[in-house]
Amino acid sequence: MKKAGEPRGVYKALTIERIDLVDRGASFDPATGEGAHVTIVKRADVEKAVLTTASRNKLPNSSFAVVDANGVGHLPYKHADGSIDLPHLRNALARLNQTQLSPADKAKAKAKLEAAARQHLPSSEAAKMAEDYEDSEQDMEEDKKGEAEMKAKKAKAKKIEEPMESDVVKAEVAKAVAVEVEKRQALEALVTKMRDERDREAFVAKAAELPTFGTKDKLGEILHLVSKSLSKEQYEFLVAKMAAASKVISESKLLAELGASESGDESPDAAVAKIATEIRKSNPKLTTEQAYAEALTTPEGRAIYAGWKRAAERGA
Repeated sequence: MKKAGEPRGVYKALTIERIDLVDRGASFDPATGEGAHVTIVKRADVEKAVLTTASRNKLPNSSFAVVDANGVGHLPYKHADGSIDLPHLRNALARLNQTQLSPADKAKAKAKLEAAARQHLPSSEAAKMAEDYEDSEQDMEEDKKGEAEMKAKKAKAKKIEEPMESDVVKAEVAKAVAVEVEKRQALEALVTKMRDERDREAFVAKAAELPTFGTKDKLGEILHLVSKSLSKEQYEFLVAKMAAASKVISESKLLAELGASESGDESPDAAVAKIATEIRKSNPKLTTEQAYAEALTTPEGRAIYAGWKRAAERGA
């Protein structure tokens, strides 16, 4: 068996019949010291293990070291008549560890082949082949162990690299997304600004119809802000009420300017305001402007308005 520290390799049985060591050959030159050499001469007759497919197919199962679950024979080592086929026995022992047999089948084959080798091969050769088999098996185990360690190292290195690559990709994606979000926000802000400018012009035009509530620019801005917090119906209702109130306020100013009415010293505006006060007492939910507008619809209010109109026409 191979000892620890010995070099690994392929171990084969080798029979050497003669080695001639020549210290000084015919070409040796005493003056220069050149020509010293060693010659190794090997002479052996080797019988090759040759088996045709046709011959193999004629072999019975007993000629094989093992027959697998599918009925296929592996590692032939006997002739068809049951006699030992020495070249194939040696070949089977050398190839045993190279097969794809299951561990159980490999153990059966090993037991048969080693038993045949002990019985039919010289003891030294059988021992040597058994030792070579053990060394080969040990080499294979070391190879498997080395491969497993290498795979484990690669897997560990990959596991370390993957998060790093993943973090880099995530950072790049996040950066790209942030840039796109910023562009979209800028575009949305521009569109919103353009829409606000267009809407502002419409609200300023509407505010111009309500002069009693302030300048058109300031009121237009207020109407714009209010419209964003109300539904379309609510906004239109509010504007209609403001228009009505604006009309009332405008008319009340004209009434105040006319002075006293035909019926007394009280101004038309004060007279209508007094009626509006009474209306609010019965309906507190009404605003001053709403009560004033309703006061003008009463018989008293209409009379006051008619008197004001006649006075205005005379004044004209």
